[in-house]
Amino acid sequence: MKNWLDYRFENNPNDIFLRNKNRGFSYEEVGNNVYDRSLALQDFGVQKGHKVGIFLSDSLDFIESYLSCYKINAISVILNTQWKESEVTHALDLVSLDFIICGFSDKKLFINCGKPIIFIEELSKSFGSCAPKSIIPKMKNEDIQSILFTSGTQGNPKAVCLTYDNFYQSSIKWKKAIDLNKNDKYLLSLPLYHISGLAIIMRSLHLGFSVNINNAPAGISASTVFSAVPTLLTELLKDEKNINDLQKIRCIVLSGSKASQALLAKCKKHNLNIFLSYGMTETCSSICGFWPFKEQEHNVKIVGKPFEGVKIKVINNQIFIESNTVMKKYFNGNLTNGEFATSDKGSVEDNFLTLNGRLDDIVI
Repeated sequence: MKNWLDYRFENNPNDIFLRNKNRGFSYEEVGNNVYDRSLALQDFGVQKGHKVGIFLSDSLDFIESYLSCYKINAISVILNTQWKESEVTHALDLVSLDFIICGFSDKKLFINCGKPIIFIEELSKSFGSCAPKSIIPKMKNEDIQSILFTSGTQGNPKAVCLTYDNFYQSSIKWKKAIDLNKNDKYLLSLPLYHISGLAIIMRSLHLGFSVNINNAPAGISASTVFSAVPTLLTELLKDEKNINDLQKIRCIVLSGSKASQALLAKCKKHNLNIFLSYGMTETCSSICGFWPFKEQEHNVKIVGKPFEGVKIKVINNQIFIESNTVMKKYFNGNLTNGEFATSDKGSVEDNFLTLNGRLDDIVI
């Protein structure tokens, strides 16, 4: 597997990778920062295959720390910064970490976990004196890149192991589904501790477009693609200026939960370019989707057509997914071999997937 950060650094050094607050950061700038942080991680003792928990709320710190782990082939274990202390404890009990990256202010959450803590304030090349002088990537497609936790709507969150190839194949599927290209400016408003947000960063590396972090100047008006959950879009549509800006976006990806008929009617009224999609952490983001106002009269339960290379079957009302984006396994679980039995009920008609609720109808 190619190291895509190095690829962009070498081939597109001056292209803007991230826009955050009042400035843009090129692939070269981010690459240099990540290189420094990577050396620091190695100086702290982080090696290929080590599981490194990341608990950071600042987007730029998170992205650079995440990519530093990526660069040295350490496994990033993404911790939700909105978790309560008991939820953090559960995650640490579930996945045994080798290191934790957090800020000084969050020290109290991890001080008793018995694992080395690396403070983001100290994570730079200048900290320490014995950093290795080179980093030799040895990525393999099947190696685990990241461990993310499910939302826990049906009990305790599960730890999902996603490979380098899972992320890459997901990016390629999205490229074909909505014609993502290097000229796009993707507005990142979704949390980076969730697959929907994190996958956007990896798509940028794989495909070469730039990412506008939510607090970047102009926000919506400076973006061509925008991913949102229904509640966020509902709030945005209360403001006339937002509506005018949203009308200029070529693709608004709507996912995460069911979009109501009322919301979709409002989107259609304002001629918004909505793309509905369906997926989960276990499938490394969405695996099907469609343009509800362009492809057919929309039924609120329809979530789309399978992306290229995805097979969806329904057996006794249960949805089964076969894809090269399906997780390698749950942590300490069995290998999936690219097949996943969801907890969703559904049906397929004319190649469109319809959701009909959950198998156990439990929502916590």
